[in-house]
Amino acid sequence: MSRRWLSLAPIIQLLFVPLALAAAASCYTPSGNASTTLIPCNPGDPVSHCCSESDFCLSNGLCLNAGGNNGYSVQGCTDKNWGAPCDMRCAVSKVGM
Repeated sequence: MSRRWLSLAPIIQLLFVPLALAAAASCYTPSGNASTTLIPCNPGDPVSHCCSESDFCLSNGLCLNAGGNNGYSVQGCTDKNWGAPCDMRCAVSKVGM
């Protein structure tokens, strides 16, 4: 390869960065709306749960609030229809209510 082409290699690589970012999986809220504030926890998986950039992704599909209140939540999924592994729902027991 000539030196001219080698000097252009970094520029050519920069041209493909937007394509890679555009191909990144989108996250959807439980209502099915696309979110710009959530990121996939397992971007290499076909379907992944999503958390806010400021929260911690847990292996059980929950997000741990990094704000200090130790709150857990289900925030998003890369599957708009919330299929597995995002189909986890918190069951509410009505015993004693």
